[in-house]
Amino acid sequence: MFKSISALLFAGVSAIGNTIDPSSYANIEEVVTTNLYLDIDVDFEKQQFVGDVYLNMRSIKDINSVFLDYQGIDVHDVSLWQDKSTSSFKKVNFTRHTDLNQNLGNALEITLPKCK
Repeated sequence: MFKSISALLFAGVSAIGNTIDPSSYANIEEVVTTNLYLDIDVDFEKQQFVGDVYLNMRSIKDINSVFLDYQGIDVHDVSLWQDKSTSSFKKVNFTRHTDLNQNLGNALEITLPKCK
C-alpha cells in the first residue's frame, strides 16, 4: 500500500480518459509526466509496500484535474508543489472513481487549485 502520492504540476476542462489509449483513464492529452520518483519500503510481516510516489508533470492545456490509473493501492493523501522556490507541499482534494469499468481498474482524480 502507498501512503501518499505527491505531484508537481506546472499549471492550471478535464474529463476521464483520452483518445490515444482506450485502456487508460489518464488524461494524457492534457498533462505529461516528465519524471517519476518512487520511495517505498517493503513490510514483509504485513506483506505490503509502504511509501511515496512523486510525479513531475507538465500540463499541455489549462486543466482542472489530473486523472491517474490505479489498482490495488490505498491512496491516503495527495499533495501539490507549485512553487519551485520553496519545499512546501499543499494537500489537495482527490476522488477515487472505483465504479467505472472494472476491467480497466480505477481512476484517481486529483483536483487542481485555480491558477492565479
